[in-house]
Amino acid sequence: MKHLLSLALALSAALALPSFAQTVALTPNSNGGSGTLPNGFDQIDFSMHNGNWARTLILPSAPRDGARVNIATDAALTSHLDASGVDIGINRIDLPTHANYSLSYSAADGFWTVLSGGTMTHSVPSNGTAVIADNPNKITYMRVSDAVFASKVSLPKAAAEGSIVVVKSTATQAVTVDPANRIYASSATLRSGDTFGYLYRADIGGWISIRSTVRHVAASAIVANQGTLPLSGSPRNLVELTDTDRIDQIVLPKTAGNRDRVTIRSQATANTVIAPANTGLYGTTTVRNGDEYQFMYVPARQRWELISSPSAFHQAGDLPSTGQLPDMVTPHMVVNAADGNTRAELLLPVARKTGDRVTIKTQATTAIKVRSGQTALAPLAAGEQVSYVADANKAWQRQTTTIDMLLLYSAKAATQLGADTMRARLVEGMGITNDTLENSLAKPRFRTVSTQQLTTPDSWKTQTDALNGAKDLAQVKTWRTQSKADGIYYEGNEEGCGQGFLGGNADFMMSVGMIACGTDVMSHELGHNMNVNHNTNFESGDRLVMNPVGGAPFFATPFVFLPELGIPLTVKMDGLNEVKVIDDRAPTVAAFR
Repeated sequence: MKHLLSLALALSAALALPSFAQTVALTPNSNGGSGTLPNGFDQIDFSMHNGNWARTLILPSAPRDGARVNIATDAALTSHLDASGVDIGINRIDLPTHANYSLSYSAADGFWTVLSGGTMTHSVPSNGTAVIADNPNKITYMRVSDAVFASKVSLPKAAAEGSIVVVKSTATQAVTVDPANRIYASSATLRSGDTFGYLYRADIGGWISIRSTVRHVAASAIVANQGTLPLSGSPRNLVELTDTDRIDQIVLPKTAGNRDRVTIRSQATANTVIAPANTGLYGTTTVRNGDEYQFMYVPARQRWELISSPSAFHQAGDLPSTGQLPDMVTPHMVVNAADGNTRAELLLPVARKTGDRVTIKTQATTAIKVRSGQTALAPLAAGEQVSYVADANKAWQRQTTTIDMLLLYSAKAATQLGADTMRARLVEGMGITNDTLENSLAKPRFRTVSTQQLTTPDSWKTQTDALNGAKDLAQVKTWRTQSKADGIYYEGNEEGCGQGFLGGNADFMMSVGMIACGTDVMSHELGHNMNVNHNTNFESGDRLVMNPVGGAPFFATPFVFLPELGIPLTVKMDGLNEVKVIDDRAPTVAAFR
């Protein structure tokens, strides 16, 4: 306790600790084998040892104001603390052997604060300046108050990957975070009680905003600003519409800080429209009760980008007998169809705006006719997933190119895992592939037209043997001709993980995956077939699907951003747009058969 008391005295008055009334000492074994910490205590001392260990620690879900948690581990295995409720802005804190952390909860902030532990520093301004020196500790808190005030906080120029700086202010005057050394100069004006957090990304050489106090912008304030949303000085702005505080239309401001966000949600009975001015917004943007839209400002494009929006979902069988789809109320409508849940014909929405999108997914064995008014469009076959977009004249146009695939699995792999499992793996891989294309806003979708079990030669030992051999087998050629498949994907138990031909003519629209690896291999290898090579240096720093070892379910594109950080999903340096490569090749591949 002497150590804890001395720490508390060294901190500012904001960290003064309460008199603990209810204290409990726990280990995983005495906590029912769990790392989920209980509610109802002012202080929890939680320790772990070899044989008495939990992989994940979760802080109390309903803590008391001022509650304290002290964590100590001597276990050889590393644990992880769920940090989603901690003010540092990351999702977890690693707890290797000999790690010690103390945290305190503030009901006013709604977050836990790290008091001590790991390599961390608590700092305050000195002589009216708040400059954090280069190469700081893993976690640095900079606290500004009226007693130790600085109008500006400067982040380090150099830091270790993953370093975190948390700026907290209780000062009556505004405090800004210097845009220098930040990747994106988002708004950064702290008011009293605010907390802003920044993460250092060594791969792109600067700090990124990962957490900031959300400022509520009242609809009445928008009305007072002639219908244009006034920004708050925080990079996170929230409009919550209610029956007592709403507006018919919202216009987003012409400019904003780099990567500033605006979230608009509604619990109001009446609808609100988001105007397209100053946005890359196309389509119907009606904010209904329960809806939420999120925008991010990108100065390079001089506009707000739509990051997320609601979709309207319909079951084909629930539609009127005419198959008429309802008018658009969101930018995207999804219609699901299957045997017993279908219509012979679907009529696309009458009321729509340029950029509106309707996606129809069907597993029905009978084809579905599609019409726009009196204009007949190509019917949908079983397994197709097709999107229609309203063009500049508001006419519905089919956006999707369907690529038909023959899926194969080896008899040897079926003996090992079972035929049902092999088929399920192929279905899962196809779903992941199409989800990856959807996430990336790509135009093509793959469709399974035939799935067959293949007896393979004993000479096939590696993935390369399978890749080079399968396309030339007479049985495979027959199946491909019968099914009119544009391409072939094979999964077996040969050595390796996956391989695919890079581009090429119809004979080389072929790739393979192995059961030693996951089902997400399919999206990577089909990416090669679509003429996309390996890429390792992504702007986001995170691996994407075309990394040699796989990654997040996205193909690189400048039109999609990491939701939390706002980094474009492009290949660094040359800005390669993998989605454009895929889109350009799709018509050629779809015409192979």
